[in-house]
Amino acid sequence: MIPTLLQDFLVEEIKKLDFKGKNVEGKLVSFNVYPQFLPAKKGIKDTAHFPYATVIVKEGEDPNEVDPYTCKIVLMFGVYDTDENYQGYKDILNVLQKTYDHLMRTKIFKNLYSIEYPIFWAIHEEDTFPYFFGALETNWTIAKTSIVDALT
Repeated sequence: MIPTLLQDFLVEEIKKLDFKGKNVEGKLVSFNVYPQFLPAKKGIKDTAHFPYATVIVKEGEDPNEVDPYTCKIVLMFGVYDTDENYQGYKDILNVLQKTYDHLMRTKIFKNLYSIEYPIFWAIHEEDTFPYFFGALETNWTIAKTSIVDALT
C-alpha cells in the first residue's frame, strides 16, 4: 500500500484544475499545490504560499488480504482576500465545489483510485481575515493488485 502515489496523483489533479486566486500583492495567480504540508519558510513570509492547496494523507486501512486498501485524504485550501466585506469564504466554497464536481464526475482514476462516500467539507469558522480556509475530506479505495502493476 503506497498512499503517496495517490497523494502525488491528487496534487497533479488539483494543479490541472488551475484554480486562480489573489496573492498578497493582489495579483491573480494559480494556486500553489503542495503534498501534506506547506513548504518550510526559509526566510519567506507565510503569506507567500497564498493561494494554496495541500493534499494531506490522513489515515488508511488494510481491511484484509483481498479487499482494497482505504485511504482518507484531506484537500485543504487557503485564500487571501482583503475585501472588507469578508467574502473570501465564497472563494473557498467555489473551490471546494469545483474540486468535488471534478472528482465525482470521474470517480475512478487510472484504474487505481476510486473515490468513495462519505465526503465531508468544511470552512474555517473563526475570523482569520484576510485569510480564509476550507477543506474537503475524501475517502478512497486503492486496489492491491493495481498498485503492484503501477510500480513495475
